[in-house]
Amino acid sequence: MDIAGIIQSKLKKIKGKADKSVIGLDLGSAYVKVVQVSSEEGVPLLEKFASQKVEENTPGARVEAIGRALAKADIKDFKDIRIALGGESIIVRYIQMPKMTQEELDKSIDFEVEKYIPFKREDVALDCRIVEEQHHFDKTKMRVLLVVAKNDFINQQIETCKQAGLNLSLIDVDSFALVNAFLTYGKTDPAKTIVLLNIGARRANINILKNNLPFFTRDISVAGNDLTQAVQDAMKADLAEAEKMKCDPENYEKEIPDILKPVLENLLVEVKLSFDYFENQVERGIDIVYLTGGSSVITGLDKYFSERLGLPVESWNPVQTINTGPDVSAQELKKQGARLGVCLGLTAR
Repeated sequence: MDIAGIIQSKLKKIKGKADKSVIGLDLGSAYVKVVQVSSEEGVPLLEKFASQKVEENTPGARVEAIGRALAKADIKDFKDIRIALGGESIIVRYIQMPKMTQEELDKSIDFEVEKYIPFKREDVALDCRIVEEQHHFDKTKMRVLLVVAKNDFINQQIETCKQAGLNLSLIDVDSFALVNAFLTYGKTDPAKTIVLLNIGARRANINILKNNLPFFTRDISVAGNDLTQAVQDAMKADLAEAEKMKCDPENYEKEIPDILKPVLENLLVEVKLSFDYFENQVERGIDIVYLTGGSSVITGLDKYFSERLGLPVESWNPVQTINTGPDVSAQELKKQGARLGVCLGLTAR
């Protein structure tokens, strides 16, 4: 089952001709990230990448950030641009339904979907896939993954990309793109229940994988900006200084961890609630947690989370195992790599 392709049939609005190199574009809330990846005999090669801060939360600022990111990466061929969607306009649900075939599910979901989402059917694009043919608690039911995206949000993102001069070939969901990156470049183990915790600027995202398939997905509103704001307020620093101190305390090794702790505890409360819900549903515990995303690089964060969760916690940099081309700066890639998971997952489709 190709989990990365779950929403392909409904959310893939624009068809493009596949090219030797593909471009993954992550339209994040704080940063636009882009990678260009080619494949030689099935082996991925990272040719170019860039990350560009979005100065304002406006369509115009996002278009400008896209242009700057592409220019910074020196990407000039826009034949195959792939983007991912995320946020409140995307809903991912794991639901129970009576046992049926995938074909029967496709025909019946239109009549069932409004039970599970706060939107009208005509206002959304959707897709669904059977995850388990027999639900653990009720053999007459099955577990279904339902993905829903608001049409106006999809159209807004398409319009933003058009204004930036891009030719889109595929639209995916960011949480599934991240899973695809992990399955391609991460330490996968189907015998373990694995958590991907992606800590971005405005939200953190949890993906729980069982047998290398996503069984739980959730967004959390506590994330990197809250951590930066805590440092900014306590240290009377400007935004750039606070961001730097957050990730690398340097001369503030004692003060910064104490400042971050209340926000991290709020995040951990939500993480633990997610774990509890998953374990009650599946009757299977978590084996290991991998941290990624722009705010996952905070010094000592993996150790702190491991102590508080009572689990092995490791940082996962999506670029650690990928081959790189001659134009890629190893030093810059080390700094930005944790942000590039969604982009790389898009190119791995």
